[in-house]
This record gives sequence, structure tokens and C-alpha cells, in this order.
Amino acid sequence: MCWRTAWLTRDETWVDAYLADPRCGFTPSAELFVNLVEDTRRAGKPDNVAHIRAELPVLISSGEADPLAANIASVAEQ
Repeated sequence: MCWRTAWLTRDETWVDAYLADPRCGFTPSAELFVNLVEDTRRAGKPDNVAHIRAELPVLISSGEADPLAANIASVAEQ
């Protein structure tokens, strides 16, 4: 497994597809991160959250070695 894709998956088929996709693997610009933070802040405002349908399903996904999900059980409970 290539170090550039070790975070992605153990499935070599998906790794190959990722590497072959020209929309994947690019270096994001600083502007992308600025927009991400601004849009996340905007989306989380109570007035905007109130427009989201209560029955809208949300997929929360995390891998077993995801460092952001220190307690994988808490993700599974959601």
C-alpha cells in the first residue's frame, strides 16, 4: 500500500480507483479551507439549521482507526 493512500482504505480496488480519478489527490488551496470554515460556520447557525428537515437522514461514518473518533462506540451509537 502506498503511503499516500494508506489513510483511504485497505481495499486495493478503491485505492486504484482513487489514484486514477483526476478529481482526487490534489493539493487543496488555502482558499478551499477558508471557504470550508466559512460555510461550516454559516451552515451551523440556528436560522439555517432550522430549515433542515427533521426526518432527513444523516450518515455518520468513521473507520476503526480514525483518530478523530477516539471512541468508536460513540459513533456507532449515533
